[in-house]
Amino acid sequence: MPIAAEFEPLHPETLRDPYPVYARVRALAPVMWHERLNSWLLTRHAECLQVLKDSRRFAADWRRVGAAVPEHSVSIQSMDPPEHGELRGLLVSAYRAQDLAAVERRAYLHANRLLAGLRAEGGGELMTRFAAPLALHAVCDFLGVPAPDPATFGEMSDAIIRGMDAGLAPERAAPGAAARAGLSALIASWFEPPPAGGMLGFLARSESAAGMPHGVLMNSMRVVFHAGYTSVYSAVGSSILSLLRHGVELSRLGDPALLETAVEELFRYDGPVQATGRVCTEDVELGGVRIARGQGLVLLLGSANRDPEAFSRPEMLVLDRQPNPHLAFGWGIHACVGGLLAKAVVRLALSSLIEHAPHLRLSGDVVHKPQATQRCPHLIPVAFGA
Repeated sequence: MPIAAEFEPLHPETLRDPYPVYARVRALAPVMWHERLNSWLLTRHAECLQVLKDSRRFAADWRRVGAAVPEHSVSIQSMDPPEHGELRGLLVSAYRAQDLAAVERRAYLHANRLLAGLRAEGGGELMTRFAAPLALHAVCDFLGVPAPDPATFGEMSDAIIRGMDAGLAPERAAPGAAARAGLSALIASWFEPPPAGGMLGFLARSESAAGMPHGVLMNSMRVVFHAGYTSVYSAVGSSILSLLRHGVELSRLGDPALLETAVEELFRYDGPVQATGRVCTEDVELGGVRIARGQGLVLLLGSANRDPEAFSRPEMLVLDRQPNPHLAFGWGIHACVGGLLAKAVVRLALSSLIEHAPHLRLSGDVVHKPQATQRCPHLIPVAFGA
């Protein structure tokens, strides 16, 4: 059977652990055509980095090759220069204007409260009781908005993420679109009246934001909010899971320098964003394969981050790994705006565990969500040791 036919990202075994599949594809066909996705798959670090760095030949904006893009999809994530530059500059300014240290302090206190609740019960399910509420609290605090109902928002978020896999499962497209519309309505409600503080408060007061197309700005805030939440939520769970599975004594991470490099390594080792897309704007050769203008590319970042040509001992969790040129937050002009916040929340979540739950352990089977573009644990049952 051709390797392309065997690559099924939504297969239960691949969802449980995609990295052996990535390794096989990377070794046999590092640039491979995938019929169902109608795109080239890139699995090596070198080609993924080349594409991420070159927005002229590899576009995030499909309008550049004549494709129709719905208005609700035009955002910071799907735009290229020159339009992209002004919008990204505005969002970066709004991001940098926030007191990230204060957000971290409040999130740390919230993490402690969440852990205290779990400890009182002797353990429980980590994703719903710790990772999700911590992520929602931190991201909403950073934006300066009230947190939505966790259960309702969680269902909406899951539908949007599943919709990203519509190329593999077309039935996920319509529910994903409906959920995205619901999230857009929530974002719009936060500006009526606009918040006084946070990132959204900054944008509401900004003259530069006033000059932006309203729809594009709202779409971009939807992307920032949702990507921020899902990245933090997934990363907190995956990071703790990786440490527990490797038997890492959490007390080791009491060294601030080691904690810093460990957070980077945890994003490399099992990061939330497994794939991102681009389109060729001209005929080009990539990894020895000729790719035509208008053809799509799926960059398997999860595979690139385990590439032995870029990382020594890539299948091992090396907490003091340096350098660590992982692609968990992308690279170049489309690198994740909220990467610092995501890393900060993972860091403080681990700090809270070090102080209040150093003997945390798995107490049952782990289950991952049935999604491929973003990798996220669904259930992590834990108990507290002595």
